[in-house]
Amino acid sequence: MARHFQRHGDHVELVVRDPRLLAETIGAGALACRAAPHLTPDPRPRPLSLNYADSLVRNGYGEPDALAALVDRWIAVFEHTRPDLVILEHAPGALLAASEAGLAAIVVGSGFTVPPIITPQPTIQPWFEVPEAELLRRERRLVASVNAAMAGRRMPPIQAAADLFANAARHVCTWPELDHYEARPADEYAGPIGDLEGEPVTWPPGGGPRVFFYGYGDGLLRVLAHAAARGCRCVVYRPNGAADAGDAGSSVVWLKRPADLARSAETCDLAVCEAPGAATQFLLAGVPVLMLPRHLEQELWAYRAARRGLVESVSLFSTGAASDPVAAFGRALASDSLRSRATDLATTYRGRDDDVLHRIVGGTGLESCGESLSGTGGTP
Repeated sequence: MARHFQRHGDHVELVVRDPRLLAETIGAGALACRAAPHLTPDPRPRPLSLNYADSLVRNGYGEPDALAALVDRWIAVFEHTRPDLVILEHAPGALLAASEAGLAAIVVGSGFTVPPIITPQPTIQPWFEVPEAELLRRERRLVASVNAAMAGRRMPPIQAAADLFANAARHVCTWPELDHYEARPADEYAGPIGDLEGEPVTWPPGGGPRVFFYGYGDGLLRVLAHAAARGCRCVVYRPNGAADAGDAGSSVVWLKRPADLARSAETCDLAVCEAPGAATQFLLAGVPVLMLPRHLEQELWAYRAARRGLVESVSLFSTGAASDPVAAFGRALASDSLRSRATDLATTYRGRDDDVLHRIVGGTGLESCGESLSGTGGTP
């Protein structure tokens, strides 16, 4: 999205958690970049979050003083950059600040980061029976914290977690089959943003199956060693600056930067992923996927996708033989059903991601704004 605006002559500034990592992994180039204000998660041991509101509380949004300070830091960023539009991906503190500052904002993201407009926020642990009263209790804690943090400001009090999004346009960048949630009555699906920039992939020589690995957990590395030993040709990208996990021989290529997933998928036989975003790109190219989730957001997506027959998954909560990622790899590689369902999904949505950016950006008004400013030498 940033590159899209830049190509249209707009000034773009990225505010991200780790600018150094961004530069190392995707080469930010001419895009201005600064560090994002953020909160520190609660370090105290506690059970996994039950819904989106509970997850925010767990990650620092349950402390009004800290949240108020976060909003002030975001407002300072906006006062310095003076944006015409703020585009947010999973940044509720920045969303509160944009609302307080009266800035136009749009929210983009997966089903998880753009949750349904439902009260109470639905469970993110659907494998358990969670009483609605408990979900409401978790949500009320967030509401109370937000209202305390925003007291005395221009923004009116919120009544529910969904009210966080009241002043922003929302774009759910996935498809229904790949949503973290089953019900989404008030949203339409924009579809995933494809054609992500990345380096081309050259598969190792040989005749074995071509397997793309995306992640860095121990389970994924176990599967990689097994796949290499059985003659698979493997390409591996380990995100977030993770180092290579040793030499697995000539059948493994280690990438230093993110891959061109669309081109990689054209010749791939199986993808082994931890992140739903990468898995989505492969599924929409008709490639079967083995999911090895490492945290709750990944587990929720893998659970939904596995119940729809779209992926093989090793659950965070599985035990015994069901927890063996190597056995799951064998099943995924041999499964005609997984490949058939991935092919059907790819056929259903073929060509529908071509104009996702234009659909999102077209509603911002910035393209016409840029034309009106062109005579004065200004850009939004």
